[in-house]
Amino acid sequence: MLSRLNLFKTKNIKNVRYRANFPPVLQAIEYDNQPSTNNLYLENNPPSVFKVPEKHKKSHNIPIANLQLKAYDNEHLDFFADFAQRAAYHLGIVLTGPAMLPTRHERFAVLKSPFVHKKSQEVFERRTHTRLLKVWDSDDQVVQLWIQYLNQHAMKGVRMKFEQIKYEKFTKA
Repeated sequence: MLSRLNLFKTKNIKNVRYRANFPPVLQAIEYDNQPSTNNLYLENNPPSVFKVPEKHKKSHNIPIANLQLKAYDNEHLDFFADFAQRAAYHLGIVLTGPAMLPTRHERFAVLKSPFVHKKSQEVFERRTHTRLLKVWDSDDQVVQLWIQYLNQHAMKGVRMKFEQIKYEKFTKA
């Protein structure tokens, strides 16, 4: 190893040290009329992913279904609720929500040691976050298609509970 170091010391270091010849691929590129990455997302026109999901307005106020989402992590829950809202908008489904339902707190006490140390316990907590999406004024078949789509693209850790309201025609006997 010392012989290699001595070889480098004997070379003329001034010529080698400041030679930075980058290949032409790594040189700065000038674009013609191309937006830079700094101006890609303008403040007044961000991409639709960063905007609040759009919703259709209610026309007849007829409830069709309820979709309840539950998860232990509220970030995954909010992400999937946003996904469900955007999918419903593009299918023409009228939604309200997501409404935040009460969070369920569960606490468990577990013994650290099973024999003598009964008083030393660990306490664990689990929080279940819940969101509610209500479907209004939409066709039953389209809502079923929306639920199938959500089941196909379901997120791990997010549970769905779907309740559909069926209406029948009233006939006199």
